[in-house]
Amino acid sequence: MKLNNKNIFCSVSAGYSSVMMALKIKEWYPDHNIIYAMANTSKEREESLKFMDECDKHYGLNIAWVEASINQERGKGTNYRIVDFDSLKINGEIFEEGIKKYGIPSKINKWCNRELKIVPLKKYVDDIFGAKNYSIAVGMRADEMDRVSSEYKTNNVFYPLMDNNLGKKDRNRFWKDQPIKITIPA
Repeated sequence: MKLNNKNIFCSVSAGYSSVMMALKIKEWYPDHNIIYAMANTSKEREESLKFMDECDKHYGLNIAWVEASINQERGKGTNYRIVDFDSLKINGEIFEEGIKKYGIPSKINKWCNRELKIVPLKKYVDDIFGAKNYSIAVGMRADEMDRVSSEYKTNNVFYPLMDNNLGKKDRNRFWKDQPIKITIPA
């Protein structure tokens, strides 16, 4: 896919597909400015966080660990803070702050993804590249076409794994030979 500019925000979720995308995007877009970030909700699996940290260190991704900073004052929006792996909140603290302000998340009250991931990541990347001055790389595979947002072009989102026709089998083949694995119990 031809991008509108030379700035790419690579959203990493600590899963095999998104980390594979993060590693391959360097090859696919070598002349672009790429930043990598992961939003920690404080409810992520510890094994996933450790996997992301190991990949970050081993492959030199320079991941920004972003956490939502939920302002409890009415009319004040969510912001972000940058932390490191050792200071990640892992006991539900951020999620609980969201509940205090927005209530229990549900199909009707859908604040969780927006306030814990989308808003803080967008504010972080806007601070680096400027608003609407970047493309957003999302790690969905070619076999996940049904998950693509209908508004992806409007939001300048692109799917590098889909663009390169990489599916689940390709992802599994890639990770088979890598020295790092997610250690989530079956």
